[in-house]
Amino acid sequence: MLVKNADGIFLWVALVCQYLENVPRDPLTKLRKFPPGLGPLYERMMKEILESLELEDINLCKQILEFMTVAHRPTTLKELAYFIETSEALSDNLDSLKTDIGLCGSFLTVKYNTVYFMHQSAKGFLVEKASSEIFPSGMEETTKQHEDLQDGSMVDKFLRKHYLHWLEALALLGGLSEGILAMSQLADLAQAWKSWSACLQTLEGHSNWVYSVTFSHDSKLLASALRDRIIKVWDASNAQCLQTLEGHGSSVNSVIFSHDSKLLASASRDRIVKVWDASNG
Repeated sequence: MLVKNADGIFLWVALVCQYLENVPRDPLTKLRKFPPGLGPLYERMMKEILESLELEDINLCKQILEFMTVAHRPTTLKELAYFIETSEALSDNLDSLKTDIGLCGSFLTVKYNTVYFMHQSAKGFLVEKASSEIFPSGMEETTKQHEDLQDGSMVDKFLRKHYLHWLEALALLGGLSEGILAMSQLADLAQAWKSWSACLQTLEGHSNWVYSVTFSHDSKLLASALRDRIIKVWDASNAQCLQTLEGHGSSVNSVIFSHDSKLLASASRDRIVKVWDASNG
């Protein structure tokens, strides 16, 4: 049934298998309900979130998917915890946050405490087909909200010009304790924003020195050449290792893609150049 409904799309199989991992009983019955094709599968996953969960969990999933969709790179669990509005997530209980992410169907995956989209097509679906569900105030407004802590933003200008006036007003109104709590929460958010690294991806899995890396010309793939005579080909969008190419008798010093990104050439200390099919090795 997996082969039949997958229609040759391995990603469909991966998404369904990830979902079935969390099914406590009778996974075959669930499997029969999954429609063929990525689009219908994503629609079913979204429907499951909106119709099968408690209201609190639905809102939590929407917050997580909303933030991940407007984020420009994969997000660590600690960063995500600061930006979603739940007291549990704002604690140090990252295992609980992983469980919450698991409620979001197979849209997201967690590796080395970093949250990724399972595939770029999942993010595309949320933007193009499900934006009305996860962006109730509109995607542009949501993106603007996540930019409010930058220098020059409205929050920054207010604090620079009226912070002491605001504290004085709160003291007169008997709300100084609420103001202190609000500033503590803002400081936590600012710290998370400050720690937001410019590093977009961390590719782990090499067992020895990396001598060379190169992007394909369409920027979809990344190849790395290793001292242990191995070449790895990665999905540049989600840092997943797609292939491990073996065959050289010594360390691989250099790799390069052909102009159409279909071929990959490698040069080794064994005085041999090999040309590989970049799609299947």
